[in-house]
Parts: sequence; structure tokens; C-alpha cells
Amino acid sequence: APRPAPAAATPQKQLSDDLLAALLEPDLEQAAVTLGAAHAQFPVEEVVLAVVAPTLAEIGTLWARGEITIAHEHQASAYLRGRLMGLLELAGRAEFGPRVLAACAPGERHEIGLLILVLLLRRRGVQAEYLGADLPLADLAAYAQQRPADALLLGLNGDWALGPTQAQLGALRGLRIPVFYGGGLLNARPGLAAEFGGHYAGADAQKAADTIVAALRPGAHGAQEES
Repeated sequence: APRPAPAAATPQKQLSDDLLAALLEPDLEQAAVTLGAAHAQFPVEEVVLAVVAPTLAEIGTLWARGEITIAHEHQASAYLRGRLMGLLELAGRAEFGPRVLAACAPGERHEIGLLILVLLLRRRGVQAEYLGADLPLADLAAYAQQRPADALLLGLNGDWALGPTQAQLGALRGLRIPVFYGGGLLNARPGLAAEFGGHYAGADAQKAADTIVAALRPGAHGAQEES
């Protein structure tokens, strides 16, 4: 019997493939056209989760294999970061609802996954503020005291952020608000969140947004860890 034809790529997968090709060319005008087509067809959440995030993951894989240079990776990441910052501005800032302060942990400079999560939180009515990459925890704690927050969110993607974060955790003691940890390092070692005295956000941006929103909902009994 003849084999069934392979399933056609989903529109989101095709858009992600097209975006990857444009970024590696590099043809940033074509990348913009591709993202425009994605936004015309899908809500923002689906664009970032099903088009941008897979493109970013594939770029990281290609770089790890040595198939593209770090220059390719940096340019593509810078472009996608710029687009995400634009989407954050378009999402606006809620005037009510819980406030979450998000930052990349000390030593961590990979921002895009955290930016996607901040965008998802804003789209769900959370006052999510992004404070940047490689943020010393003493500065984060000082900011949290000046601008009272309901939770902190820290992203760690690699071992390079582990030592600096562990060394600075004392700065967060006494804040009396939940601290959520996410990113590639936490996905590989979820138990680190409890070792840090906090909560594991979740294996991806969608799960993390669900976890944080549920934990901060009025009447919720503390932050719940992802099981």
C-alpha cells in the first residue's frame, strides 16, 4: 500500500521556518514581512509562542552545532528582542492587578524567553515590569521596596548564572513576596527553585504565566509550585 503523504506543515510552523530563513540570510525586511503575516493570522500569544519561540530555539540549536556563527545568533536575537520590546509597549501597562518585577538573574544575559513571559503576563492584566539582563539582586530588592510588588520573577538559562545568583540570594530575604524562577537552567533542574527559597515557574512561558497568575489571584494561598 502506498505510504500516506507527510502532513503539511502548520501555518505557524511554516511562518517559523520562513522567519528563520530570513534571519539567517539575513534579510530583516523579509523577517518583518513574515512577522506581519503571522500577526495578521494569529493572536499575539500564538505569534510569540508558535512562531517566535521555535525560531529562537532553532537558532540556538544551529549555533550549538556550529552551523551558524555567534554573529548570526546575536543579530537574530537582537532583531527578535526588538520586536518583542515593541509588542510589550503595544500591550501597555495595566493600572490594576498584581505587580510582578521580572529580570534576568545575575550573570544571565539571555533575555528573550523572559520577555515572552512578561508579554504574556501583561496580556493577562498583570502589571509586569521588565528590569533587564544580569541584574544584581541587591538592586532588584531595593527597587522592589521602592515600588512595592506582589512577586518577583527571575530567569536563569545556564550554569553561568547559578553561582552569582546563589551568592546574592541573601539580598532577597525579608521581602516577604514570592519569587518565581524560570528558564532553561530551571527546566533542567527544577529543584533549584526550592533551594533558592522560591517557586518553579514552569517548563515554558505559557505554563509559567498560568502558574504566576494562579498564585497571585485574590484568595490564592501562596505561590503554588508547578508539579
